[in-house]
Amino acid sequence: MSAIEPGRRGTVRLMAALLTVAPWATARVLVLIPALALTEGIGLLFLVPLLQRAGVTSGSSPQSSALERAMAYLPRDLGMLLLVYVGVIALRALLEMAESHATAQVESQAMVYLRERMYRALVRARWDVLARLRGARIAHVLAQEFEHVGIATNQVMRGLLEFLVAGTYGFAAILIAPSLSSVAGGCALALLVVLRTQQRATRDAAAHLSALGEQIFAGATEHVAALKSAKAAGIGERLADHFTGTARSYAASWVRMQQRSQSAHATMSIGAAATLAVIVYLAVNRLHLAAAPLLVLLFVYARLVARLVSLQQTILLANRFVPALRNVERLLDELRASPEAPIGEVRTPIVLTRALTFENVCYQYPEASEPALGDVSCSIPAGLVTAVVGASGAGKSTLADVALLLLSPQSGRVLVDGVPIELADAANWRAAASYLPQDAQLFHDSVRENVRWFVPDAADDVIVDALRLAGASALLGRLARGLDTVVGDRGVLLSGGERQRIALARALLRRPRLLLLDEATSALDMESEREMQATLRGLTPDTTVVIVTHRLATARQADHVVVMDGGAVIAEGAWQDIVADPSSRLALLWDAQFAKSS
Repeated sequence: MSAIEPGRRGTVRLMAALLTVAPWATARVLVLIPALALTEGIGLLFLVPLLQRAGVTSGSSPQSSALERAMAYLPRDLGMLLLVYVGVIALRALLEMAESHATAQVESQAMVYLRERMYRALVRARWDVLARLRGARIAHVLAQEFEHVGIATNQVMRGLLEFLVAGTYGFAAILIAPSLSSVAGGCALALLVVLRTQQRATRDAAAHLSALGEQIFAGATEHVAALKSAKAAGIGERLADHFTGTARSYAASWVRMQQRSQSAHATMSIGAAATLAVIVYLAVNRLHLAAAPLLVLLFVYARLVARLVSLQQTILLANRFVPALRNVERLLDELRASPEAPIGEVRTPIVLTRALTFENVCYQYPEASEPALGDVSCSIPAGLVTAVVGASGAGKSTLADVALLLLSPQSGRVLVDGVPIELADAANWRAAASYLPQDAQLFHDSVRENVRWFVPDAADDVIVDALRLAGASALLGRLARGLDTVVGDRGVLLSGGERQRIALARALLRRPRLLLLDEATSALDMESEREMQATLRGLTPDTTVVIVTHRLATARQADHVVVMDGGAVIAEGAWQDIVADPSSRLALLWDAQFAKSS
C-alpha cells in the first residue's frame, strides 16, 4: 500500500493498490474484461445476419457500411452461421469463467496482502505509538474494514466490466444505426451530468456511515468488556442509551444513503427509459429501420439500459465501501510512520548473571509535558526478587518497558552485566525475558493452549511442569478435564488468582532468566498474593524476578527495593535499610499505612 499516493481518490487509488499487491492477477482481469466485452458485442451483432437469414428483412437498412462489410465475411448458410454464433457465446462463457476466477484471485491476494502488512505494521510499530491507539479502532480495521475493501475491489472490477460491456453495446448500436447513436450519446452525457451530484452526495454519506460504523464497533467492543462493572455501578441503561443513540445515527445515515442511492437509480432508470423511447420513435417513424436491425437495435438498447443501471448500482456500492480503504491506509500510515528499529533474529539469548543496570536513563512520551523518567539510575541484582515501588505515575511501568526494550531511552543506557544493550540486541534480550502484566490476556480456549501461547509446540509434560512452577498443580488437579478445560472468555471461569497462575505458567514456559511482573499481583487478595510471592521466590536464583507494584506489603517481601517518585529513583537497597531512615518517604508511608497494625 505504500505505493499509493495520498492525493488519489476512490477507485483510482484502489486500482493502484491492486496493481501493486496483485499485479499479475489484476493484469489478467484487465485483459479478460475487454475480451469478454468484445465477445458480448460480437454476439449481439450476429443477431442481425441471423434474423436476415431467417427472412426478417422488411424496411430500410441504414446501418453502417462497416457492419455490411463485416457481414459479408460471415457464412451464408444458416446452420453454419448458427454454429459460429454458438462458438462465440461459448467463448464468451469461458472468458466469463476465467474473469470471475481472476477477480476472485485479485480480491483474495489483496486481502492477504493487506492483512499481512497491517499485522506486521502492528508488531513492528514502536510501543509508545501502539499505546496511544484505540484498540477498538485496530480491531474494527482488522475485522470489518478489510472485508469492505474486498467488496469494493469486487465492485470496481464489476464496474469496469459493466462499463466496457456498455461501451461495446454503444459501439454495436453505432454500427447498426449511426445517426440514432449520436442522439443516444447526447442523452447519456446529459444523464451523467445529472447523476454526478448524486454520486458525490452518496460518497459523502458513505464516508460518514463508515465513521459511525467504527463508533458502533468500538462501543460494542469496549462496553461489552466493561459490562460487569457497568451493571455493578448501575449505569447499564446509560450505556445502552449511548449505544442506542449511535446505532440510531447509523441507521438514519444508512437510510439517507439508501435514499440517495435509490434516487440516483431512479434517475438513471427514468432517463434511460426516456432515451430508449426517443430511439424507438426515431427508428420507427423517421428512419423506418428494417425489421432485422430494428429488432437487434431494440435488443441492444434494452441491454444497454440494463447495463447502465447495473453500472450505476455498482458505482454506488463501490462508493459505499471505498472509504474502508482510506481507513486502512490511515492506520497503516500511522503505524509505519514510527517503526521500531529492526530487531533481527534470535542468535544467542542474553544471560543475566550479575545485574541489570540503568544509567542516567531519560524518557518522555510524545505530547507529554513532563518526562516519565528523568535521569534514572538504579540496579536490579541477578538471582533475587526486586520490587520497584511507587505511587501511580511514578514511572514504574515506563522503567519496565525500558527494561524490555519496548521503549528506547532518549538518553542514558541500559546494561546487562555491565554491557550496554541496544534495540539491535532486543531479540536476544527478549528471548531471555518474560513479562506478566496486571491483566494478563487469557483466551477462550483450553488451559493447554493458553499456557503454550508463547511456545505453540510445547509438549504436555513441559506444560504441566510450567504449571507446577507457577503453583498451579492443585488448580490443574481440580479441573475436570485437566489441560483440556476451557477457561472462558478472558479466563472468566477462573478466579483472579487462578488466571494469574495460568498466565505465570505461560511466562515460565520459556524458561526466562528475567521475569518482570507489572502490577501482576495487585488484584489478588492477601492470601493469594502471599502464595504468589512464595512461588516467585522459589524461582530464584535461576530466574531474576522484578515486581512492579504500588503495594508496600509486596515490596517488603522483596530482597531488593527500588523506590520511585515523579519519574526518579529516590531510594534503593534492602527494605530494612531504606525504612531505617525515619525521614525517608518509604518509611513515612509505611508508618502511615501499617505501623498501627504491625
